[in-house]
Amino acid sequence: MSEPQPPADGRHQCRDDVPRAPVFDLDQRGMLVAELGADVLIELEASFWNDCSGLMVRAAGACARRDRSELGEALHTLKGAASNLGFAAIAAAATRLRAGPFAVGDWPDLTELELQLALTREALAGKSGQAS
Repeated sequence: MSEPQPPADGRHQCRDDVPRAPVFDLDQRGMLVAELGADVLIELEASFWNDCSGLMVRAAGACARRDRSELGEALHTLKGAASNLGFAAIAAAATRLRAGPFAVGDWPDLTELELQLALTREALAGKSGQAS
């Protein structure tokens, strides 16, 4: 089975009941390049991906422990960092997970967020010709 690929229009729909979100906020990314330069954006992206691994471990651990506060903090941090870099699909997935109702025994599945992380990495690799 092949890896999921983002559609050419930069949009992806994970589930039928979830509205499509663009992979990138192109205005935000353009503003970062204009104000900071492409090299700084690449450094910020590398830092994001390094931090992202720890945040996902933290979120998964919070789900396993049923720790709503810890999960909320991890998702909030991930959403903020993704938004700052113009990673719209990641930010939207984190927002949906953070806002979702948690019934007894019903905890969020991080699969959608993991998929958006993978799709964003793939889209970045396609834009730059190499993985970020």
